[in-house]
Amino acid sequence: MSTSDATQIVHEYKQSLLYSCRASVRVKWILPSSTADAQVHMPSYQDRNKVTKLVLRFVRARSLSPVIDTLIRFSACAPHVCMDLIDLRYSEVDNPDLDCSGKEKWSMMQKASASFAQLIAYSSNRCHADGFSRVLIPYAVDKHWNMIVVDVGEKAALLFEPNGVRYAAQNPHPTQVLERTIHAASKWTPLLETVRVCGGEGVQTALGLETQTVHHGREGSHVITKRLGLPICGAVIFWVMSEWMGKGANMRFDDFVDLLLNDIDREKALHVQKVTFFLQSLNAKMHQTYASDIDSALRKDFQHIPVPVGTLNIRVRVGQRNAHLDKKYAVTAA
Repeated sequence: MSTSDATQIVHEYKQSLLYSCRASVRVKWILPSSTADAQVHMPSYQDRNKVTKLVLRFVRARSLSPVIDTLIRFSACAPHVCMDLIDLRYSEVDNPDLDCSGKEKWSMMQKASASFAQLIAYSSNRCHADGFSRVLIPYAVDKHWNMIVVDVGEKAALLFEPNGVRYAAQNPHPTQVLERTIHAASKWTPLLETVRVCGGEGVQTALGLETQTVHHGREGSHVITKRLGLPICGAVIFWVMSEWMGKGANMRFDDFVDLLLNDIDREKALHVQKVTFFLQSLNAKMHQTYASDIDSALRKDFQHIPVPVGTLNIRVRVGQRNAHLDKKYAVTAA
């Protein structure tokens, strides 16, 4: 791959929601006009702070739902959640009031209050009941994207590392978090027993730049080839999943990744062009539909926010560059 090709694909990636999807909220609690009533029901600072964090979690969980719907939800079960390290810090305590059996669909309020283990257990049970054998959950730790592939038939959670299994072994934090989570999730589902890292030699690495150095020694000269993966992990995980769902869904995911790596090795330039076009198409689609899709989803989600008194005025900013939403909402006490 030429340097110009690398520059173009990184440029397209940085224009996408897969590179950055910032979310911020501003919440103002408007109390009733009656002073006496306002004093009686005045929410504490802790309550107001709790609501603000809850609203932010709603927005963060919804932030990539248009991307998920566009790229992978057409042929796989992909819950509208986005688990990253920030969310995980607030998702280690189980909610005893939740039914994780999957018999009833959760609202965003329930998803936001669930632990990571409960969320994966619910998603596996719910998707399995709906006839799906695989569940896809985007997953980022330390600002690096992976994808969780729950294989119901294998009773395993596959952690797809775009840089390959060796990279995962050298950077074990995502795997360790997922292993703890799957162990905890076994309380609510019989569909998960093990965790396995997959990714072969690394699709992200295979799509990257190559450098060749001629080494001169006593026994002659030989060429040393090094591969440098491009910083496009979010693009790689979604592209690989969309390719798998579209072309090789009947294959085991590990086998598909091996086949894809062989294809990239044979026709690297073609596959770099495919990823570039994939990003360009996504960016164009999100430019047209992202704001309206997020707005529609948040209007429904915000109905589940508990407002004991008065009105919450919420300003939401989410997205990136040409695909973003900046809007105000009002949620009134029932």
